[in-house]
Amino acid sequence: MVSRVRATSAGTVTGVEYRTYTDPASPVSRSYLAEADVVVLAAHAIENARLLLFSGLANTSGQVGRNLMDHPTLLNWALAPETGGPVGPFRGPGHTSGWEVFRGGPGRQVRAPFRIEIGNWGWGWATGAPMSNVATALGIGGDKDGNVRPDGVFGPELRRLLGSSIGRQLQLQIAVEQSADPGNRVTIDPARHRDAMGNPRPILTYNLDEHVRTGLFAARLVAQKIFERLGATDYTDHAPHDGVPPLGHFVHTVDEQTLDLAYSGAGHGAGTHIMGTDPKSSVVNADQRTHDHPNLYAIGCGSMPSIGTSNPTLTMMALALRSAARIHRDLAAARRPVTVRSAADPANPENPEKEKVTA
Repeated sequence: MVSRVRATSAGTVTGVEYRTYTDPASPVSRSYLAEADVVVLAAHAIENARLLLFSGLANTSGQVGRNLMDHPTLLNWALAPETGGPVGPFRGPGHTSGWEVFRGGPGRQVRAPFRIEIGNWGWGWATGAPMSNVATALGIGGDKDGNVRPDGVFGPELRRLLGSSIGRQLQLQIAVEQSADPGNRVTIDPARHRDAMGNPRPILTYNLDEHVRTGLFAARLVAQKIFERLGATDYTDHAPHDGVPPLGHFVHTVDEQTLDLAYSGAGHGAGTHIMGTDPKSSVVNADQRTHDHPNLYAIGCGSMPSIGTSNPTLTMMALALRSAARIHRDLAAARRPVTVRSAADPANPENPEKEKVTA
């Protein structure tokens, strides 16, 4: 586990400190040093920021750790009408299709854009299906001891019920674009929060602004309309139960209409060491090389100053390939064989020593 990046007072990075467990069953670890001509941080947005902050590097701009972004995701689930038969969840790819029309247009001015994926995992993300359906049908969990309730079904009726309900499950996963916000960030507090190896834990500050919340609100209205047009029964429920709100819950009002909404994280962390041409307002350049250190790179979605509405994987891969090409060119130039001619022999200026080739 890399704990710190080392650098000279002149700003050149010399390598990394890392720790490894001496015994997997023990929290005791030992520290080692790996020296390198080039150091590449490729631990994604949160861990890259944590390493830079703990190492005290690349932060002339004050932007390390800032502008943390994700795709707040709104889940909507419904049952297709029985008359249409099964719709085929849990077969084929995870997503079969989607609606992309809400990514652009004038609506972006008043609410965050979003894209709608037609999920092919039934209600898996929303409710834990299909196992949750099995438990409900069997009547498991009816009392504090987890005993089967008398209203549970078994045998042919259980098979029929599961085949009917699971086969008609629809789920729309709506990923909402989030703009960079310096207040959403990764920080560290080494004095208070460290892991078993002594490394500082990342501390996350994350929220949604009004623009994004309005985007989630609009996304919910669109999902309701889609289910209505399909003749599907909408089971989406983001309201608190017994006073306990779901994770990511908030209440939002637009034009006197109020909705309970809850968002999930997509795991698409971005920002935290954003790319730019000005060292005063960004951390890395177009090659993802840090402005402050000529041989230190921070690679990945953390370099992205905006995330759009789609998964950032392909963009991240393109950025990584560009950085790799740059690193290769620099290393090849530094190690290119050169021809060196020694000084002429003073006794015979016309007969210099033989050329020497060094690497």
